[in-house]
Amino acid sequence: MSPSKGKESRKPPEGWDKYVSTFLENPDTCVYCGFQATSYEAWCQLVVDHLIPQSAGGEDNAANYVVSCYRCNQWKGDFDPGERGYTHLPPGKEQRKALIENAKARIRKAEGDQGRRQFYQFIMQETKGRKTQP
Repeated sequence: MSPSKGKESRKPPEGWDKYVSTFLENPDTCVYCGFQATSYEAWCQLVVDHLIPQSAGGEDNAANYVVSCYRCNQWKGDFDPGERGYTHLPPGKEQRKALIENAKARIRKAEGDQGRRQFYQFIMQETKGRKTQP
């Protein structure tokens, strides 16, 4: 067996090079809900989101990428927090923060409309103190 077999490559998978800078800026936290990846399995729940969706004219480049957890990415869907006023994430911190806050509000509303938080609280209350089966 050659020494190179079985070693993991430090090079990202093909096509991921355009996302590397986004993950380097915020490697382990969802910008919408604050979910922190504390393990590899949790980190696998993070995705790169187009803050301004491509369906709304958002560009496919690093200026429009943010790190999101899969759940928030699904809840946000193709919502455009810039209301078609931008094609990429603006460079100013206050503008970026306002767009992210607008997306957070949309995610909370979508969850509320579905009753997800109440369902989650009910399940947690019902299972409190129970041990899970291996």
